[in-house]
Amino acid sequence: MTSQGGGDGRYVLKSEWSSDSKFFVFSTFSAGAHSSWNFKTFVYSVDANKFVSVDEKVRPVTDERFQLISPHTLQVETLNPSGIDFPSFKRTIDVATLFR
Repeated sequence: MTSQGGGDGRYVLKSEWSSDSKFFVFSTFSAGAHSSWNFKTFVYSVDANKFVSVDEKVRPVTDERFQLISPHTLQVETLNPSGIDFPSFKRTIDVATLFR
């Protein structure tokens, strides 16, 4: 994932298909090391043929090591509403709900 100029972008750190092959999930890290605490995570839906950002739909993701549980439940660590200096929250999400 690069910017148009090629100077910025994101590295994909982890990627995985859901067990039902309906969703593709991947976490990223800033190529410029900006917001090093944030591992923007995206989900692609085969049925909707589009990507959504978990960070925008739920909360900013703070750990690249998400877990996919059959058939398409996602567990991620997200930013505490009190800020980066507080423990992250573990969230469990049915990724299908991100596309409604």
